[in-house]
Amino acid sequence: MGSLGHVLAAITGVGALVGCADRPGAADAGAVVDAAPPVPSRDHTYVISRIQMPRVAGEATAFGFDLDGVPGDDLDGIDNSFGGFLTTLRLPSGTAAVDTGIARGETIHLINLAAGDLLTPSPAGMWLFVGDPATATPAPCVTPSDINCRHHLEGTGQFSIADGTPTDPHLDGAVAGGVFQGGPGTLDLPLVLVEGHPPVTLTLHRARVQLDVVSAGVGSKIGGAITAVDFEAQIYPAVQEISTLAIERDCPMPRASPFCNCPSGSEGLGVIGLLDTAPYDCKVSPLEVARFMDRFQRPDLDLFDASGAPGSDGVNDSMSFGVGLQLVYATFPVP
Repeated sequence: MGSLGHVLAAITGVGALVGCADRPGAADAGAVVDAAPPVPSRDHTYVISRIQMPRVAGEATAFGFDLDGVPGDDLDGIDNSFGGFLTTLRLPSGTAAVDTGIARGETIHLINLAAGDLLTPSPAGMWLFVGDPATATPAPCVTPSDINCRHHLEGTGQFSIADGTPTDPHLDGAVAGGVFQGGPGTLDLPLVLVEGHPPVTLTLHRARVQLDVVSAGVGSKIGGAITAVDFEAQIYPAVQEISTLAIERDCPMPRASPFCNCPSGSEGLGVIGLLDTAPYDCKVSPLEVARFMDRFQRPDLDLFDASGAPGSDGVNDSMSFGVGLQLVYATFPVP
């Protein structure tokens, strides 16, 4: 079942989707009421099949949200500093690592949308769980040499939630016309940022989600704020590692200024031009990454006070973040 749209008409009533279960608190079927009872809330389960990192300014705007309610931000009121950073730095290897991590099942993001009629305006809630790669059926890759994988993302995949995954955090919101809008809240989003490395879990504060289950999941997105402390601890090392791998791949030895033996137009030459500044030695050091970030990637949101509690103190302390999503149907036991 590859498309979400072609069966949407079937999920507007009770018992419409196989694998959907009534949520606790549904109306008693034998109750006598003056008007038609509301459609019981049901579990609609999906897996994220693609995370789209912004590549151009237009995508940074499209994938972002207004997280602070301040009009006239850099992207016409939309907050997505991370997206703007990606369009400036342009690290194709980072985007490829996210894609590969999802394709190979290194990160599995399971979504439960608890709602009744997905077409009629009504309250709803969304939970984001981490899936267990070892139990994904079918297996993501047929063989170790499978270069495409993604077999678990064809709309018929069966999954289980990874041990130790928190099951309480969720976003409240509403659904109408097959689109869920939820938040704010706090969500964890694991991503493989460097190919061959373990996933990094980004904690998104004031998180917002838009899920479009009509258009095969296209048009969905997730955003929020990453604290400056987390950004430095998690994103800086990833940028340095991605840059180092790009130079080693694209720029054969011996390397010397001014172009470090990098082919024109290569990713290696691009990161050297942006990040290799002092000393100019055909390498990218953690200090050089920090200098670049301090110049081009400063916090744009004030979400915490001086004690670290939610609030504001006039000092920006977080980076806005937004990426696109695509979804397909999935089956997994809902806690």
